[in-house]
Amino acid sequence: METLESLAKFTERYPQKIGDRFQYAFLGGTAIRLHQQQAGVSEYRPISDFDLLVFGEQKYPVHSFTPSSFFDGSPMKRRELFPHISKVFIRDKNYYAMNGAFLSLTKTCAIDTPREKDYVDLTSIHSIGLIDDEKLASLFLKSSRITKNTPLVSDTFKWFFEGEQNSGKIKLFQAFPRLVNLLDEFSDSEHPFYLDCVHKARSLLLGVAEKSRHSGYEFASIVYDIDTILRELPIVDRKKTLRDALSFAERQDYRDFSELVHNQIAPALRFATSDDVKRSHLRSVFSA
Repeated sequence: METLESLAKFTERYPQKIGDRFQYAFLGGTAIRLHQQQAGVSEYRPISDFDLLVFGEQKYPVHSFTPSSFFDGSPMKRRELFPHISKVFIRDKNYYAMNGAFLSLTKTCAIDTPREKDYVDLTSIHSIGLIDDEKLASLFLKSSRITKNTPLVSDTFKWFFEGEQNSGKIKLFQAFPRLVNLLDEFSDSEHPFYLDCVHKARSLLLGVAEKSRHSGYEFASIVYDIDTILRELPIVDRKKTLRDALSFAERQDYRDFSELVHNQIAPALRFATSDDVKRSHLRSVFSA
């Protein structure tokens, strides 16, 4: 484990700025801890190791990312990243850490699959007002892993921090990129009540996730597989199919369900000659 003392020594050995040029900024759990420390929250995140976003060519003996680590090889330019660096002042020393918006991006859809501890981290910095909604929306728009329906993505992100936080939300958070892509299947802007449809689908998913025997990782896989089915259907059939597919998947091993979807259900729907044929095929599968 690292401490603020070892962090100070690290920055003395490896300065974050040389002249007016940034060399690196803290990322991940390190950045979360720095923001918490400055805000004086009651519970701090332990620092297991140091996470850096590196802007230059120097190599560091810790966990490091570069601008090309994000957005699937289409990196933001360094000048686009600099506005997302925050100065954090702790114990008479300045540190530089990525801001709440950028941390939210990395912990939902820009690096790894979201984890429960990422939800805990974001809940903490959200509670102290460190997530700028407009900046985060502009970052979501750059991610190739999620729908370009940024209002839906932003609305879903905010929902995770509203009201009660429970096991269902924790599981759904771990499916964040797949969740927003699935919800977008209900986002028909020509329908006057499409947002109501999106919210009803989200509520259905939450209710199932709360009671599900599947882990967060497994539930994320199921969400992705159901989205694969929904994309092959007319929008009028998607709500019923979502309910039926969730019920069916709950009785299956998530790996068996994934194999069934990609090897049988999706191909059958893709090459069906009519919507009625698709409905008949799904009835036969989900009633088994």
